Amino acid sequence: MDTMSSIRAFVGAEGLWAKAQKDGIIHLRHFVIKQNEKDYFEFLRHQSVQIGDKIARVEMEKESPDLEIAYLGLMKGLNSKEDVKGMVSLILRFRNVSHIDKAIEIWTKADIRIEDLHRLGIEIHKAVIESKVDSEQTDRYLEQIDVIDDDLLKLENSFSYTLGEASRWARNVLLSALFLLTLLIIGVCIILVLFIIKDINRACPIT
Repeated sequence: MDTMSSIRAFVGAEGLWAKAQKDGIIHLRHFVIKQNEKDYFEFLRHQSVQIGDKIARVEMEKESPDLEIAYLGLMKGLNSKEDVKGMVSLILRFRNVSHIDKAIEIWTKADIRIEDLHRLGIEIHKAVIESKVDSEQTDRYLEQIDVIDDDLLKLENSFSYTLGEASRWARNVLLSALFLLTLLIIGVCIILVLFIIKDINRACPIT
């Protein structure tokens, strides 16, 4: 049940990540068009969510991760303090399970594209400061932003689908475990009843 709860927490985290990414893209586009410094700083502020999550991911993939760093990274990504321990535990415990492994692979690819977006933002900011952004350059920058945005959308959808698969896997494991536990309890009860009946018959034989 803790595992399923942690998977749901990651679904929520993905939503926060995606919202920050979309808002960041919007502000970067506005910055390209209007060249208002406020939009650039809003772009950076929204990227702090992805940066926090990346810190947590990188730490969790280490051979001897510092759990506090992972917790703080996820909280910087706006995840609830009550959820982060379970989220870290899920990754560390089930890292080699195919669904979790695939989710981390997608997460890593998304982080790489976020880094590309960050570098593009810095380039745009420098060009704006140096007054080197004309209408032609504006169109090129907007096209580059759209390409990264499309890539991130595909990765977000893939990540959500993989988490859904992981949730169904966890549910099936839980149901199987409960079924086997139920059979075990029933088997033990039957054996105990048979022993009790045997002892009663021995103590009070039927004449």
